[in-house]
Amino acid sequence: MIWSTWGNETRGPASGPELIELRSRSHAFEEIAGIWVTSGTITGTAEPEQVRLAMTTANFLPLLAEKQQLGRFFAPGEDRRGAAPLLILTDGLWRRQFGANPAIVGQTTRLNGNDFTVVGVLP
Repeated sequence: MIWSTWGNETRGPASGPELIELRSRSHAFEEIAGIWVTSGTITGTAEPEQVRLAMTTANFLPLLAEKQQLGRFFAPGEDRRGAAPLLILTDGLWRRQFGANPAIVGQTTRLNGNDFTVVGVLP
C-alpha cells in the first residue's frame, strides 16, 4: 500500500495525480493500482441499499482476482475523467439487489441517483 500525507493527516490514500506520477517514475513495480473507498446508495430491483463503494483504477481488479464471474473487468481508459459511468457488482449485491440475474451485464442501475452500466460481477 502506498500512503500519502496531506495537511494534518499522517496517512491517507494517494490522489489520482500522485498515482499517475508514481506510475511514471517507478521502475520497481510491474503495476501500480489505486482504490478509494466511500459509500453510496444503489437502487436495483429490491429496496434501495446503502453500500460500500470502491472507486478503482482500471487495472486494480485484475491484480486481485483471476477472473470475473460474469461480464468483464474495467478496460484501460475506462477509469479516466469523462469516461462512461460503469459498475462491477459483488456477488452478494448481485444476488440481493438483482436476484442473481445472469442478464445483468449491460443493464443500467442507479447509484447515488446516477445511471451506471453494469459491466461485470465479481466471484
